[in-house]
Amino acid sequence: MTLVKQAVIYKFTKKKKFLIHSLSKVQMGASIASEPYVWLNDNVQKDILVQTLLNALDESKENLPNPENWSLILKDFLNGIGFKRQSDLYNHSISVNVIRNDDVIIFTPMSNNGSKGFLNIVPEKKSQVGVNASFEDIALTLEKALDNCE
Repeated sequence: MTLVKQAVIYKFTKKKKFLIHSLSKVQMGASIASEPYVWLNDNVQKDILVQTLLNALDESKENLPNPENWSLILKDFLNGIGFKRQSDLYNHSISVNVIRNDDVIIFTPMSNNGSKGFLNIVPEKKSQVGVNASFEDIALTLEKALDNCE
């Protein structure tokens, strides 16, 4: 059975920062934001950016209990990243979903649709790199994905 790990990377263009966090799956199959929540300056060294992303993927969990209170999950996430409102997440930002399975890391650029959130771009513009690729190759693939965001 393939073990799938997930994370998200946001780039906030006005703040000149990245936010990286894990995504974990609950028993019902939905994904929820999960720690670690890491902020980095957008001029961070590429190897640190990639290592932070790989760490977030490592921290992704599966089969967590289903939340009893979804609004509390959102509130905890927003508190964890230092935001007051969910809409702050969509302010001057782009986002890439990242999935790692046994042999590849897949980057899926998203479309920022404001209050509707981040949605898949149609047609999808996924890019991938092997899990054993160099930090430089992973960083280049991530840059390509960020460039393809809408």
